[in-house]
Amino acid sequence: MSGRTGPQSSGEEMRMDLVKEFFCAALCLTSISYSQSFNVQGSAQNVFSAAPTRSFATQLPSMFKEQESDLSFDVLRYALNLHVPMDSSSFSAVESLVVIVRDAQREFDFDAAQVVINSVTSNRGNVSFNLDESAERLHLSLSQAPAIGDTVIFVINYQRAGRPAKGWYYFPQSENILENIGYTMSEPTDAHYWFVCVDTPSVKAASAGISITVPDGYIAASNGALVDVRKNPDGTTTFVWNEAYPITPYLMCVTISKYSHSQTTYETLDKRSVPIGYYTWQQDSSTVAAYLSNVVDMVDYFSKTFREYPFEKYEMTGVYPFYYGGMEHQTLTTLHRQYLTNERVVSHELAHQWWGDLVTCGKWADIWLNEGFASYCEALYAEHKSGTLGLESVMKSFLGSRGFDTTTHSRRIYDPPFDSLFNWTEYAKGAWVLHMLRYVVGDSAFFQILRDYANRFAYRSAVTRDFMNVVNATTGTNYDWFFDQWVFHPGYPIYAATWSVHPTSGQWWTRVVLEQRQSPSYPVFKMPVELQFSGSGLDTIVTVMNDARQQEYDFVFSVAPSAVSIDPDSRILKQVAAVAASAQGKTPIAHVFRLEPNYPNPFPARGGYAYGGSPTTTITYKLATKSRAILRVFNVLGQVVWSVDQGSKDAGSHTVTFDGSSLPSGVYFYQLEAVPLDNRTPVFQDVRKMILLK
Repeated sequence: MSGRTGPQSSGEEMRMDLVKEFFCAALCLTSISYSQSFNVQGSAQNVFSAAPTRSFATQLPSMFKEQESDLSFDVLRYALNLHVPMDSSSFSAVESLVVIVRDAQREFDFDAAQVVINSVTSNRGNVSFNLDESAERLHLSLSQAPAIGDTVIFVINYQRAGRPAKGWYYFPQSENILENIGYTMSEPTDAHYWFVCVDTPSVKAASAGISITVPDGYIAASNGALVDVRKNPDGTTTFVWNEAYPITPYLMCVTISKYSHSQTTYETLDKRSVPIGYYTWQQDSSTVAAYLSNVVDMVDYFSKTFREYPFEKYEMTGVYPFYYGGMEHQTLTTLHRQYLTNERVVSHELAHQWWGDLVTCGKWADIWLNEGFASYCEALYAEHKSGTLGLESVMKSFLGSRGFDTTTHSRRIYDPPFDSLFNWTEYAKGAWVLHMLRYVVGDSAFFQILRDYANRFAYRSAVTRDFMNVVNATTGTNYDWFFDQWVFHPGYPIYAATWSVHPTSGQWWTRVVLEQRQSPSYPVFKMPVELQFSGSGLDTIVTVMNDARQQEYDFVFSVAPSAVSIDPDSRILKQVAAVAASAQGKTPIAHVFRLEPNYPNPFPARGGYAYGGSPTTTITYKLATKSRAILRVFNVLGQVVWSVDQGSKDAGSHTVTFDGSSLPSGVYFYQLEAVPLDNRTPVFQDVRKMILLK
């Protein structure tokens, strides 16, 4: 047990300490004598100053301009000075809350609860305050209004009351708890239970500083870089952390215990050294130390796949008890002790540093942008380690522990009820949405989408519409239909198929009738569906575009299929009700003349199936009788820009690939002309429109 080892500072002493931090910000730390086990990054300067400590200071106007907020001010910095005795669930604190005024005003409202406010002062004159416990709001009123663009600093002296735990959790040493431990857990909206803030994900402070004073023997970990460790004469130690990058309140954290620190480094492509480590109880230190190389490999893989690791460090704290597997606090993930080296949990939480921390969901309705992305990263890392089998194994687990979880996948993933914000749908179905998007646009386009999304919204927040816009811009194709059915509507397709074959002229005409049997309350799902045909000497996969409750598709094979399967490689979140063969060879298949829509359409040089290569699209046509098939492509002036005479073609379905690499972007028209073999007069003509994008 470890209790209070020395007198704690009074509120006034703490306030003066903070003032000293402001005026001593120019002093740089030249040496640390406390312990070689602490890797102090940089200096203590500006940790509690009114300006951010990196180049974001010059970017603030543009960054805040694009930040969605109804506030009349922008949060520049949270600076916390916490004194935590580690003998109860209470602590005392002084917070410096720095804002930039958008509109001339005297009144400011912040989120706060379960705290006792002792005093509030400001650099802009006298300030009165009122804490409304029922509304969980702290109202501050200045004696006079600052000008637009002024920086206002509120210094708030408060105590965290020992009430039912929310936001801050303390557990004394016991049989299963090896040391006293205290930690914060704020997602989604519990940050204001341990410090005053704007507790919404879209409002990011440009930077944050957290100083934690604890009894000697404890380690206090937090966001960003450790810039100072001070031994105090009263038997306490102060750990000073600075997060120089924008951060939203729910990602701020403090974790305190008698920890062992295990650390290595990851070297970025530009030769920056990023600390990678664990804070754990001594009994777990050897296990996590041996696992650090795996974590470095994860950081390296995600950095090369998305963009370079975006923060000062990546470390993890082991905690127990904890009611979650992990929590992706910015630069400092909190992990349940049981999952310290669990590959899927560790890779999931690490992936959140990009998807959740670098780019944060702008509203809780868009939580799938955090959880679905991180969940799919479990599959991506498994693919990196174990190839296709690893990817398929993780994606199969997202279907359900007992085959297919109909409840999970029936729900829509957008805007879940707040009381079930972290339901399994956001994770599992969210991962499947990304997996299907990858299938629809192709690998090259998909990973470019992720890079573009990360770069476009780095250190900001984004909503689903933002991600959709990136998908459309990167591919040059409008994929709103994909998100409408998979994100904004519930359900999934339930496929069924009947198929029949008919021998003629040494070939086998095959017709597949594909149905979607899901509830009428669910949409018809438009998807490219793979059909696998197998038999003696036959094993082929054909992709068809399915966008109706029932559609017919005709094929010609040189041997008779003996089996047909739908989506054999599990690229679609679906169920298959039945695939049945009808009476074969007894009823001839009735054929028609038809010119089908080309696919994909539009067909861009970047995106779709042609990403990274020539802009190609597939034209499908059907012949009712054996005919000569001629296809032509016209520009908007009616000029023929491409033509092909396919000669004599049997009745049935046929395809031809059109390559538009030599043509400019624009609208084109393609024509089918079917001519009987015994004369020159066409028996069928049809024209359709297609769009080429480069």
